[in-house]
Amino acid sequence: MDGDGGRLHSIGDLARRTGLAVRTIRFYSDGGIVAPAGRSRAGHRLYDAGAVARLDLVRTLRELVHPRPGRELSRPADQIGEISHQLLTERILLEYSLGYECSADVARPA
Repeated sequence: MDGDGGRLHSIGDLARRTGLAVRTIRFYSDGGIVAPAGRSRAGHRLYDAGAVARLDLVRTLRELVHPRPGRELSRPADQIGEISHQLLTERILLEYSLGYECSADVARPA
């Protein structure tokens, strides 16, 4: 993982490490995509290095599905390829979040 020696991270630390908003991490946690490894004495969620890795994956897949503004596709074939890739990425994320082995190939269409 990230070599932090089993240290648990607060949700704020997790947000800084992953670049995701605290609100987004809570949403993913409530949805079961990433589970807290424990709770602080005050009852705050604490996350391990596995959560950092999983959220990094979710962020990466989200960026693939929803590219940054300004990226335009010029040809219909490019649009079809991009939509196909987005659907495949969403399927992989869904299967991963449900605990299934991903049955789809991750390769980006040419």
